[in-house]
Amino acid sequence: MAYFDKYGVEFSDDRKTLIRCPKDFNGEYIIPNSVTIIAEEAFQECSSLSSIIISSSISVIEKKAFILCISLSYIMIPESVVAIKERTFAGCKSLKTIDLPKSVNYIGECAFYGCSNLENITIPNGVTSIGEYAFYDFNNNFDITISESVKFIGAHAFGSCTRI
Repeated sequence: MAYFDKYGVEFSDDRKTLIRCPKDFNGEYIIPNSVTIIAEEAFQECSSLSSIIISSSISVIEKKAFILCISLSYIMIPESVVAIKERTFAGCKSLKTIDLPKSVNYIGECAFYGCSNLENITIPNGVTSIGEYAFYDFNNNFDITISESVKFIGAHAFGSCTRI
Protein backbone atom coordinates (compact mmCIF):
# COMPACT_ATOMS: atom_id res chain seq x y z
CA MET A 1 0.00 0.00 0.00
CA ALA A 2 1.20 3.51 -0.72
CA TYR A 3 0.57 7.01 0.53
CA PHE A 4 0.24 10.07 -1.76
CA ASP A 5 0.70 13.66 -0.65
CA LYS A 6 -1.31 16.64 -1.96
CA TYR A 7 1.06 16.94 -4.97
CA GLY A 8 0.61 13.31 -5.97
CA VAL A 9 4.07 12.30 -4.73
CA GLU A 10 4.05 8.61 -3.80
CA PHE A 11 5.54 7.30 -0.55
CA SER A 12 5.76 3.91 1.09
CA ASP A 13 2.96 3.21 3.56
CA ASP A 14 5.24 4.11 6.48
CA ARG A 15 6.25 7.33 4.62
CA LYS A 16 9.96 6.57 4.99
CA THR A 17 10.62 6.02 1.28
CA LEU A 18 9.78 8.58 -1.38
CA ILE A 19 8.89 6.34 -4.30
CA ARG A 20 7.84 8.58 -7.18
CA CYS A 21 7.10 12.19 -8.01
CA PRO A 22 4.67 12.85 -10.87
CA LYS A 23 6.54 13.85 -14.04
CA ASP A 24 4.33 16.95 -14.38
CA PHE A 25 5.30 18.35 -10.95
CA ASN A 26 6.22 22.04 -11.32
CA GLY A 27 8.37 24.18 -9.00
CA GLU A 28 10.14 23.51 -5.72
CA TYR A 29 9.59 20.40 -3.65
CA ILE A 30 10.45 20.04 0.04
CA ILE A 31 10.91 16.43 1.09
CA PRO A 32 9.13 15.69 4.39
CA ASN A 33 11.18 14.90 7.50
CA SER A 34 9.69 11.40 7.73
CA VAL A 35 11.54 10.31 4.57
CA THR A 36 14.87 8.48 4.95
CA ILE A 37 15.22 7.07 1.41
CA ILE A 38 14.71 8.59 -2.03
CA ALA A 39 14.01 5.61 -4.27
CA GLU A 40 15.70 4.81 -7.58
CA GLU A 41 14.31 7.04 -10.36
CA ALA A 42 11.97 8.80 -7.88
CA PHE A 43 12.17 12.14 -9.71
CA GLN A 44 13.16 10.79 -13.12
CA GLU A 45 12.21 13.17 -15.94
CA CYS A 46 10.40 15.65 -13.68
CA SER A 47 11.21 18.26 -16.29
CA SER A 48 9.61 21.21 -14.44
CA LEU A 49 11.10 20.49 -10.99
CA SER A 50 13.16 23.64 -10.32
CA SER A 51 14.59 22.98 -6.86
CA ILE A 52 14.48 20.41 -4.12
CA ILE A 53 15.12 20.64 -0.40
CA ILE A 54 16.26 17.32 1.04
CA SER A 55 15.64 16.98 4.76
CA SER A 56 18.39 15.92 7.14
CA SER A 57 16.51 12.67 7.76
CA ILE A 58 17.57 11.39 4.30
CA SER A 59 20.38 8.84 4.46
CA VAL A 60 20.06 7.25 1.00
CA ILE A 61 19.54 8.75 -2.44
CA GLU A 62 19.27 5.83 -4.82
CA LYS A 63 20.61 5.62 -8.39
CA LYS A 64 19.07 7.85 -11.04
CA ALA A 65 16.93 9.61 -8.43
CA PHE A 66 17.01 12.94 -10.30
CA ILE A 67 18.03 11.79 -13.78
CA LEU A 68 16.87 14.11 -16.57
CA CYS A 69 15.36 16.76 -14.30
CA ILE A 70 16.23 19.36 -16.93
CA SER A 71 14.91 22.40 -14.98
CA LEU A 72 16.51 21.50 -11.64
CA SER A 73 18.77 24.44 -10.83
CA TYR A 74 19.21 24.14 -7.08
CA ILE A 75 19.60 21.24 -4.70
CA MET A 76 20.63 21.18 -1.08
CA ILE A 77 22.11 17.88 0.07
CA PRO A 78 22.27 17.36 3.85
CA GLU A 79 25.17 15.98 5.88
CA SER A 80 23.26 12.73 6.38
CA VAL A 81 24.01 11.67 2.76
CA VAL A 82 27.26 9.71 2.28
CA ALA A 83 27.15 8.78 -1.41
CA ILE A 84 26.13 10.31 -4.71
CA LYS A 85 25.22 7.14 -6.56
CA GLU A 86 25.30 6.24 -10.24
CA ARG A 87 23.53 8.69 -12.56
CA THR A 88 21.89 10.53 -9.64
CA PHE A 89 21.91 13.91 -11.41
CA ALA A 90 22.71 12.84 -14.99
CA GLY A 91 21.13 15.14 -17.54
CA CYS A 92 20.24 17.92 -15.07
CA LYS A 93 21.19 20.58 -17.60
CA SER A 94 20.06 23.57 -15.48
CA LEU A 95 22.08 22.64 -12.38
CA LYS A 96 24.64 25.44 -11.86
CA THR A 97 26.20 24.97 -8.44
CA ILE A 98 26.13 22.13 -5.99
CA ASP A 99 27.67 22.00 -2.56
CA LEU A 100 28.41 18.46 -1.54
CA PRO A 101 28.42 17.95 2.22
CA LYS A 102 31.56 16.78 4.02
CA SER A 103 29.79 13.48 4.72
CA VAL A 104 29.94 12.37 1.06
CA ASN A 105 32.67 9.78 0.47
CA TYR A 106 31.70 8.42 -2.95
CA ILE A 107 30.65 9.93 -6.29
CA GLY A 108 29.32 7.24 -8.58
CA GLU A 109 29.61 6.54 -12.28
CA CYS A 110 27.93 9.20 -14.44
CA ALA A 111 26.66 10.99 -11.30
CA PHE A 112 26.71 14.42 -12.96
CA TYR A 113 26.99 13.28 -16.60
CA GLY A 114 25.67 15.93 -18.96
CA CYS A 115 25.13 18.63 -16.33
CA SER A 116 26.46 21.00 -18.95
CA ASN A 117 25.72 24.24 -17.06
CA LEU A 118 27.37 23.24 -13.78
CA GLU A 119 29.85 26.00 -12.99
CA ASN A 120 31.22 25.15 -9.59
CA ILE A 121 31.62 22.08 -7.43
CA THR A 122 33.85 21.30 -4.49
CA ILE A 123 34.69 17.67 -3.84
CA PRO A 124 34.79 17.56 -0.04
CA ASN A 125 37.55 16.08 2.04
CA GLY A 126 36.42 12.54 2.66
CA VAL A 127 35.51 11.62 -0.92
CA THR A 128 37.77 8.72 -1.82
CA SER A 129 36.33 7.69 -5.19
CA ILE A 130 35.01 9.48 -8.28
CA GLY A 131 33.41 7.08 -10.75
CA GLU A 132 33.81 6.79 -14.51
CA TYR A 133 32.19 9.59 -16.51
CA ALA A 134 31.11 11.30 -13.26
CA PHE A 135 31.49 14.82 -14.68
CA TYR A 136 31.49 14.03 -18.38
CA ASP A 137 30.33 16.50 -21.04
CA PHE A 138 30.67 19.93 -19.44
CA ASN A 139 31.12 22.71 -21.97
CA ASN A 140 30.88 25.85 -19.81
CA ASN A 141 33.68 27.33 -17.76
CA PHE A 142 33.87 24.90 -14.90
CA ASP A 143 35.67 25.26 -11.57
CA ILE A 144 36.34 22.16 -9.54
CA THR A 145 38.24 21.67 -6.34
CA ILE A 146 39.28 18.11 -5.52
CA SER A 147 40.43 17.24 -2.03
CA GLU A 148 43.52 15.20 -1.26
CA SER A 149 41.35 12.37 0.08
CA VAL A 150 40.45 11.25 -3.46
CA LYS A 151 42.31 8.01 -4.18
CA PHE A 152 40.48 6.87 -7.33
CA ILE A 153 39.27 8.80 -10.37
CA GLY A 154 37.55 6.61 -12.96
CA ALA A 155 38.16 6.67 -16.70
CA HIS A 156 36.78 9.73 -18.48
CA ALA A 157 35.55 11.22 -15.19
CA PHE A 158 36.18 14.66 -16.67
CA GLY A 159 36.03 13.64 -20.34
CA SER A 160 34.68 16.12 -22.86
CA CYS A 161 35.04 18.92 -20.31
CA THR A 162 36.43 21.59 -22.59
CA ARG A 163 36.83 24.49 -20.14
CA ILE A 164 37.92 23.21 -16.72
